[in-house]
Amino acid sequence: MRIPNIKTYNDGRKPIGELYSSFLELQKSGWILDTIVYSKGEWMNKEVSLPIIALRTPKAGKSFYVLSGVHGEEPAGPNAISEQKTIEYLARLGKKIPIVLLPLCNPLGYLRN
Repeated sequence: MRIPNIKTYNDGRKPIGELYSSFLELQKSGWILDTIVYSKGEWMNKEVSLPIIALRTPKAGKSFYVLSGVHGEEPAGPNAISEQKTIEYLARLGKKIPIVLLPLCNPLGYLRN
């Protein structure tokens, strides 16, 4: 999956490509990537198309769901999930319990704030 590393606001949030790159690290631990839909719109006078993804553990059963990045003006959730320590923690936890992670539910909102 190729995601453009689009710069956003200068408020400390990570570029969107960096977020996705971190999230996809979970695949190395056996997590399964599902692309739910592509969010299409305009950013800085250019058409962009960004996926809304879900990552899930191969372990089936009643699952712990984590949804983040619903509101564009709240970038803390996706940025916190993308931290290396968080990814490593989720990878370990995912070996014990089923998890479904939607780390960035509104990528265009994240871009637009």
